[in-house]
Amino acid sequence: MDNRRFIVQYLHLFPLFKELNRKEQEDLVSRCLYRTVKKTTYLYRQGDQLDRVFFLCQGRVRIYKVDDKGRDLILSIYTRAKTFPYDHFLSDHCHYSTNAVAEEDVEIFTIPIADLEQLLIKYPRMSIALLKIIGNQLNDMQFRLENKMLNTIEEQIVKLLIQLSKDHGITLSTKQILFLTPFQIKDLANMVGLSRETVSRVVTKLISKKLVARDKQGRFILTPAILKERYSIEK
Repeated sequence: MDNRRFIVQYLHLFPLFKELNRKEQEDLVSRCLYRTVKKTTYLYRQGDQLDRVFFLCQGRVRIYKVDDKGRDLILSIYTRAKTFPYDHFLSDHCHYSTNAVAEEDVEIFTIPIADLEQLLIKYPRMSIALLKIIGNQLNDMQFRLENKMLNTIEEQIVKLLIQLSKDHGITLSTKQILFLTPFQIKDLANMVGLSRETVSRVVTKLISKKLVARDKQGRFILTPAILKERYSIEK
C-alpha cells in the first residue's frame, strides 16, 4: 500500500478531518508525510523548532516535560488516532514545549504548520473542529489542575484512573473497564507529580479494597461507577 492510501484509510479516525470530502482529502494528503518510527525514538524534543503537527495512526507515544530539577512530568500518553501538539494554536511559541517519544513502534503522518494553517483557512469546517479539540485539551488541563489542588492524594489517583479509562480502556461484559495500555506506577506518579512510593501505597490500598484490579500484564481493571460512588465523584 502506498503512503497516500495508508493516510487516507486513517483520516476518518481524526475529528479534524471527518467532515472533509474526497477532493478536500486529496488536497490534505498531498501535504502529508507518512513515516514509521521505532520504539524509544524521539519525534521531537523540548526546545526544538515547532514546524509540524503529528497524527498518530498506530502505536503509543509519551508526551512529557522536564522541570527545572530534571524531573519528568508525563502530560499524556497517546495511542491510536491522536493529534499533537497544539502549542502553535494556543500561544505564539516557535518551539516545542514538550518531548514526544515512541513507547513502541509507531506509524504517523505529519503536516507542516504552514500547510495546516492554509488548510484551516481554506476549509472552515476544519477550523471549527480544531476549536472543539483545543477546548477538550483545555478541559483536560483544568481537570488536572483542580484534581491537584482540591483533592486528597487518594482522590487524585482515583480520578486520574477514571480519566485514563476513557481514552485507554474498553468496556467488558461485566461493565468493568480494562485498560489496553499497561500503565506503570512510575507513569501514574509522573502524571500527578507524586513519588512512586506514595502512588504504589494508594494503588495497593485500592486493590486490597477490591476497588481496582490488575491483570497478569499489569493492566488496570476498574468500574468507574463504583469508584465515583465510593469517592463521591460527580458523574
